[in-house]
Amino acid sequence: MEDQKATDEQLESVKPCPHMKGLLNRAADGTLRGVLLSYTNYHAAHCPDCNKTIRAVSAVLARLSNLKSRRQPQMSEDKWQAMEQRWQEAEETPSTR
Repeated sequence: MEDQKATDEQLESVKPCPHMKGLLNRAADGTLRGVLLSYTNYHAAHCPDCNKTIRAVSAVLARLSNLKSRRQPQMSEDKWQAMEQRWQEAEETPSTR
């Protein structure tokens, strides 16, 4: 949770050079190649705002990747059926509000 707060604060305060936004995002997600990647890395190494941006975007992408790789809990068919039954009953019950 502390990591998330730090990353959120980083993203809120990030103001990269306007001409670098797309390049920084592509560099962070690994889709930028060749001369453009070299240029972007060089620029980010010498520009504090762009350096902060690429680090913040990379941190967010890493968090998303970590969440994606976690195993999601599975429910048995019996539990799904019971949940669907309760949902239908709740929808059929007239509201008392």
